[in-house]
Amino acid sequence: MTNVEVDLDCATPSPDGPDDPCDLKCPRAVARERLHRLRELGFDDVVLVPRRHDAEHLQELRALVD
Repeated sequence: MTNVEVDLDCATPSPDGPDDPCDLKCPRAVARERLHRLRELGFDDVVLVPRRHDAEHLQELRALVD
């Protein structure tokens, strides 16, 4: 899965229906659930498109799958 946009500062999750784009524009807990669901569907790799690239944010993204 590629080009998954990330915005963990959203207070309200983006739509997540079968016809909606796959993204992580949602609170951290919801992002963790969405990544878990992708893993259950058989996706081994997810390429994220974060807005921030500072070390703290990248560590936060990594923590979503730990």
